[in-house]
Amino acid sequence: SHYGTVLDAIGPSFNFESDAFNLDGEEEQPPNRNAQDFFDMLKASEEPLFDECTNHSTLLAVCRLLNIKSEFNMSDNCYNQILLFLKELLPEDAKLPNDYYRTKQMVAKLGLGYEKIDVCNAGCILYYKDNKDKLECPKCGQP
Repeated sequence: SHYGTVLDAIGPSFNFESDAFNLDGEEEQPPNRNAQDFFDMLKASEEPLFDECTNHSTLLAVCRLLNIKSEFNMSDNCYNQILLFLKELLPEDAKLPNDYYRTKQMVAKLGLGYEKIDVCNAGCILYYKDNKDKLECPKCGQP
């Protein structure tokens, strides 16, 4: 079960229980948007990638694919082509998104943003915080 993974990702400040239920446990109103997004992620974390798949959920598969895309600096087009090939290999009931855009939509509800940070060509510094607007490395002079 990936229930714990989703709970870790959403963070401790998310109080989903008090959003939809009163102290007596009676439902007062439908979940707010944040709570509904959370419940959708829980569902995706439990949903198998395809019917006979017992060790990978749709959410886990998509997160691993995004990690590989990032780690190897894949273009969006490369990601789309790999995704298309995987969909050809997997059973028809596999629940992978069709492309990178839909993948991003799927995981956006996790609230895990990212910021691209450039690095000096020689690896001396990160162009971050005080160095964010610099055009060349203050240590070696390279871009």
